[in-house]
Order: sequence, then C-alpha cells, then structure tokens
Amino acid sequence: MKFKTNYFILAFVLIATVISSCQSSNSSSNDAQTQEVASSDTLTSQESTTSTSESSNTPESIDGTYRYSDDSGAFEISIFGNQWSGKTLIKSGMGEEYDNQNAQYENGVVKDNNLYDSSGLSQIGYVSNGTISTTIAGQRITLSK
Repeated sequence: MKFKTNYFILAFVLIATVISSCQSSNSSSNDAQTQEVASSDTLTSQESTTSTSESSNTPESIDGTYRYSDDSGAFEISIFGNQWSGKTLIKSGMGEEYDNQNAQYENGVVKDNNLYDSSGLSQIGYVSNGTISTTIAGQRITLSK
C-alpha cells in the first residue's frame, strides 16, 4: 500500500509540475507577446511623432515667382534655390512694347531668406511669410507669390 501511495504522490507532483510549467510557459509567452505588441505600438507612436515633427519643422520653400505692379511699373522676382532673378518694367506712357524693350533685368544670390546683389555683398531685400520686401527706385514695395 505504501508503494501505491508514493506512486500517487509522485504522479501528483509530476502532473502539478507539468501544469505549473505549462502555465508559466504560457504566461511568459503572453508576457513576451504583450511586450512585443507594446514595443510595436511604441515604435509606431514614435514614428508617427517623428514624421509629424519633421514635417512641422520643415521650413516652407521660398522658391517661386513674386510680383507687384502699380501705375508706375511692374516688378517680378523669381527665386530658385540660392539664386534670384528679377525684372523691372517702368510704365512710361509710350506703350507696352516700348516699356518691355526697356525693361531692366537683375540677378543675385539668396542667403538665409535674404536677397543680395550679384556680388553677394549688398542686401537688397528679404523673404518673409510668402512675400519679398525690397526697395525699387527709392520706393519700398512688397512682392507676393
């Protein structure tokens, strides 16, 4: 009888150990899966935050053509990269063809949203909020995209 009792106790301990081991394994597996999902969610959240912050920190390009006109003339400045070119058309009253033939063209460089003459030494204007502020013929004007 003692043999059977020891056998049952040994079998019970063995079964309890197997069940405990399975539960521990499942728990570890579930914890690992939970950590993996949490890690994946964190990465997705970080990637989303990174792409949002990158796009919000990216400055808007100043490239493009800016224009201004009034009764005395028409002015145009085009910016592409670190270069600008401009056209000044003074309205003489002698007709559009005459005015176009006498248009003046300029070019220069752009550094940190500031426009400089072709030598890069004299600042002639600056770009801010989609406009260029400059002085033409002693008159301060603002050209818009």
